[in-house]
Amino acid sequence: MKKLVAKLWAVLMLMLVSLQSMATDVFTSNRTDFRDESIYFMMTTRFYDGDPSNNVLCWDNQEAQKSTKDPCWRGDFQGVIDKLDYIKALGFTAIWITPVVQNASGYDYHGYHASDFSKVDCRYQSGDGKKSGDVMFQELIDKAHAKGIKIILDIVLNHTGNFGEEHFCKEFDRDTRLRNQADINACMIPNFETLGSDYPTLQPGFQYQRRLGMMKNTDGQNRDSHNYWHHFGNFNWDLPNRWWAQIAGDCVDLNTENNTVAEYLVKCYGNFIKMGVDGFRIDTSGHISRLTFCKQFIPQFAALGKQYEDKRLNKAPFFMYGEVCARFGSVQYRGQDNLSPYYYTWKAPKELMDGFDGSQSYWDTQEIYDSGTGYDAKLMPLCEKDNADSPESNNTFMLNGAWHEPDYSQSSGFNVIDFPLHYNFSNAGSAYGLAKSGDMKYNDATFNVVYVDSHDYGPQPSDGIRFDGSDAQWAENLSLMFTFR
Repeated sequence: MKKLVAKLWAVLMLMLVSLQSMATDVFTSNRTDFRDESIYFMMTTRFYDGDPSNNVLCWDNQEAQKSTKDPCWRGDFQGVIDKLDYIKALGFTAIWITPVVQNASGYDYHGYHASDFSKVDCRYQSGDGKKSGDVMFQELIDKAHAKGIKIILDIVLNHTGNFGEEHFCKEFDRDTRLRNQADINACMIPNFETLGSDYPTLQPGFQYQRRLGMMKNTDGQNRDSHNYWHHFGNFNWDLPNRWWAQIAGDCVDLNTENNTVAEYLVKCYGNFIKMGVDGFRIDTSGHISRLTFCKQFIPQFAALGKQYEDKRLNKAPFFMYGEVCARFGSVQYRGQDNLSPYYYTWKAPKELMDGFDGSQSYWDTQEIYDSGTGYDAKLMPLCEKDNADSPESNNTFMLNGAWHEPDYSQSSGFNVIDFPLHYNFSNAGSAYGLAKSGDMKYNDATFNVVYVDSHDYGPQPSDGIRFDGSDAQWAENLSLMFTFR
């Protein structure tokens, strides 16, 4: 009897191993359509502390971080690696992580204040110094892929931080070998040729203005003579001039219409495509014109994605989606197609694309100041001409109750976060009504990335409020996310 039980137990264990292998195979194989992914968003530095020895205080408000024993830079790549099984067990198939390039600002733990697009931030790293540069990030990508999990990298094309940028305006020498990156005076050595020998003696506010002037011409001198940044002063969040404006003090607006800038960004972020990231989530996309996206970035990233498809999980097509913020729930934003998320899913007109010449020789002829019009003679007006009524599509819908071949001939290759649906998650009826009346505005709304709540906005009528509905509403929202469209 004991032998029989033992044999039955052995058979059962073999069956379980076999089932586990089958489950793993189902999870990892043949998943090439990004609409099959469930995405786990994380701010890497706040997710999980895999290596306490690399914890770093942000430069600002250090006493508060010490008193709470919570340094802003706490989570790291090792922490993500340690929790891959946890994320997989929750049912997620992809991880969207915050930007990884080298940052510099008082609060830069989120990754959106780049100071060097060509390097991975040293504060994510672990080990005895052997795992430097992008080696640790490559390890994360490889180990995620081994478990059937895709990596979506958050990238920023719209702006740098206000400490300059290594390639375009070198304001500091960053000592990344220094273990304590919390000491700004030790790890950030001023470039006196750029900032002036008196920089260390200035008060912080004047130091900020000195740094900014080198990039933005705010002091009345043409310091950014190659126009690597935009020089536009006053703007309106709800007008096209938001494409050229500095949206915050730590978000210094790059001139993405300049080929030199665009090519550098494509080169730097292209290195991550070569490493095997499965897609990009593109920050502040609504602060770059569609024409610029279609000319300078989307075809280039798509070509790199095709070239290095062997690096990605299942050789899936490279997926890109952007944050074209549209608050308050209407599919069309403020009555303007060209500021609406759906507009970016369509190709820009060929005649405007053909007229787009962002060569450095052109930009070197333009002398622009924040105190003036802020416009160049050609490229910005050209982008503003891209304001035709948006086309419509039936790609999302069945015809006569049946599937039909989608028409992607006019697709830009760029997808968007579905802000309008996000604001209509109060109930299923509201979400359904919005989609029924508005999904034809997108080239294919089934590729929209949908969420209920985020680090920026909750689905409530007033901004800045996290989801505060009932459990029943939350359950309904999740059901919509996983089954809708």
